[in-house]
Amino acid sequence: MTPLPDPPPEVMRLAEVIGVPAALALIEAFPGLRVYVPKAPTERIVSAIGTAAAAQLARAYGGEYLKVPSAKPWRVAIYRGRGLSYAEIARRTGLSEDGVWRILSRAEMTSPQLDLFER
Repeated sequence: MTPLPDPPPEVMRLAEVIGVPAALALIEAFPGLRVYVPKAPTERIVSAIGTAAAAQLARAYGGEYLKVPSAKPWRVAIYRGRGLSYAEIARRTGLSEDGVWRILSRAEMTSPQLDLFER
């Protein structure tokens, strides 16, 4: 499987607690929502991110509401890296296909500029 790109700052704290793959799974399950994290893992969260990650999440955020980021540009990059079509990426992220194209265009435009300065 292709390695995941580094998460954006709004995902980083969550990723530090439960790991990047589990953070992505949580975001896919609850994008942009406030989620109550009980002090003990529940089936709702376990089914989304697994038992170990749910236990870590409960230790860190138990008894609190967690604002789960939507992280759409990050998810678009991940899904495109996995070879998904624009239509499938749009369906998974709630964006239009044009929105997916815009995000990917911006990312592709910045890469050559960064490469130029790194040489």
